[in-house]
Amino acid sequence: MVPDFEEFILATLKILGDGKTISLQQLRTAVSNYFKFSKEDLAETTRSGNNTKVVDRITWSLTYLCQAGLAERPQRSFAKITFSGMELLENPPTIITRDFLVSKYPSFRDFTNRKRKQASKAHKNEDDSETNTTTGLLESEKQLKELRSAISTIKRMGIAPSQEMLTKLGELEISLTTSKLYPAVYSAIEELVKSKDFVLTIIVKEGKTYFNYSDDISEASEQLNNFIIYEGNAPKAKKRRPNLNFYQMGLIDGDVLTFVADENIHATIVSENKVEYNGKEYSLTKLTQELKGLDHAIQPTGEWRLEDQNLLDLYNETYS
Repeated sequence: MVPDFEEFILATLKILGDGKTISLQQLRTAVSNYFKFSKEDLAETTRSGNNTKVVDRITWSLTYLCQAGLAERPQRSFAKITFSGMELLENPPTIITRDFLVSKYPSFRDFTNRKRKQASKAHKNEDDSETNTTTGLLESEKQLKELRSAISTIKRMGIAPSQEMLTKLGELEISLTTSKLYPAVYSAIEELVKSKDFVLTIIVKEGKTYFNYSDDISEASEQLNNFIIYEGNAPKAKKRRPNLNFYQMGLIDGDVLTFVADENIHATIVSENKVEYNGKEYSLTKLTQELKGLDHAIQPTGEWRLEDQNLLDLYNETYS
């Protein structure tokens, strides 16, 4: 069984303890031998399935050691112990934990504080967004109630409501249905059918709401006409995961990413959400789209790696 991540940190430092510069492949082999991992252990994968647990945890251990100043990367895909690392090995703790690194090494403390501040900022923006959404819903509900009351009064007077009023009524009903009903109904059906391949149809008519779903996309689409479609990939279906942020993921300016499809293509991190490629700054999504020759954006993290670690694993680790 592969041990917890923190148990790898001291083992990784010990392997570097002879002071030699070694490749990441040599480091992985030596740490694996240190723990005497079986073939089954070495085959265990991370949650995304893009990397093994052993490689993932060795890479993270080296990242932590470098952030604490106990190791360094003299060149890409190589590592070496520092003088501070040598000093620690003279009287090492039983286990090197995150708390130990935070308490002993200011550079690592700055690293974790930076990640915490970025995460706090992201959460604040998310909270603000949710607050604004809630306020908007309440305002729409108020407008809908007032408009329905006005139309009812006009009808009792024998006057037909204007087309503008009816159009506004329809827009408000659709808006509120989309914002409040769709996510709940979609989630319930998704849990029931265990599939994303279906169309949810909702009809709002005369103050009543009707819905149905079909797992035959082509058949459903032929009958929709003015129905409202809520598909499985719609953003309201599930809460979106945070945007890619290199700093939150423990990366720093100057870290070099390698394009999985072509190892001769590299991009350098220059800010929390930008990389530099051929002298030009890109978002990773835009760069990936251009390199793959696509006319649409795709999720980029699985297309890149940091040294031998897939970026999707780093993303999942950060935003689990």
